[in-house]
Amino acid sequence: MVDFNKLLNKHRKQNMTTLEDRNEEPAEIVAVGADGDTSWLQKYTGEGDTSHEGMSQYRIVPRLAITQGQSKKGNLKRLREEHGVGAVVLPHTAVLIAGKGETFRVVPLFFYTEFIQWRDRDDKTGNETVEKTFDPTHIIAKKARDKKRRLEEYAGGAPDKPWKFRFQEHLNFICYLYDGDYKGEMLVISFARGEFFTGTQFTNAIGMRRAGGNQAPTWTTVWDFRTSERQGEKGDWYGFDIRSCTECPWIKPDEAEAFEAEHKDLRKDYKEKRLIADHGEGNTDDTEATAEDLEDEEV
Repeated sequence: MVDFNKLLNKHRKQNMTTLEDRNEEPAEIVAVGADGDTSWLQKYTGEGDTSHEGMSQYRIVPRLAITQGQSKKGNLKRLREEHGVGAVVLPHTAVLIAGKGETFRVVPLFFYTEFIQWRDRDDKTGNETVEKTFDPTHIIAKKARDKKRRLEEYAGGAPDKPWKFRFQEHLNFICYLYDGDYKGEMLVISFARGEFFTGTQFTNAIGMRRAGGNQAPTWTTVWDFRTSERQGEKGDWYGFDIRSCTECPWIKPDEAEAFEAEHKDLRKDYKEKRLIADHGEGNTDDTEATAEDLEDEEV
């Protein structure tokens, strides 16, 4: 069987440019690997190494984001100032994946629905995410799917602008970045609120892919993404336009075993509730901040 991690490392080595080449700020970037002689480490690796035990309890995948006009804090603010609106980025490492309107390519490895209770954007007293669940029968899921219950006031805020919890349904696609400088990275593309309908369209498009008369596995399909501007009654924002890749609609045959194995690992992590989408600044970074006029589309 092809080792998926070996495949990731192969793609990273073939496609990763240096920080100097990309004119990135090294302090803002998390190193992917290290050079130099590591032979001395052999005595410390293997079955006797227990240093990763705590980290192995969870599998955390970073969420892809789009810089918006309302990105006003943290790495997203810096990335918006540096690359403009409509850029595709990984906020947690301040990495630029694609500029506005530029195409990047992904393979969807695994899909799941997540329900999140978000704290008010003006409330700085705790984490932005109050609680998450995969359970569609949970109270958070019920409120997220009920247009009249998605917002809930709680103590705090100004008299004329009380704080409100927001309950949201997220369509999460764990994807493998299939081209560019960061080919081989795994990331989450999440659709909610104004872009929820785009997410449902993507699931339908994937379901229509056929091989020999049967539905093709999601992890065999390749898709082109690019950002485009949306216009709404309460503001404009950027979302994703998605098309099946015309140049390479399928992964390569020699990659199939590795992608299938990774899909099964993700599915196992999901069932064991170890899979975590790192939404980061997800309550303020994207379409969710300005697309309230489209909430009727979230059925």
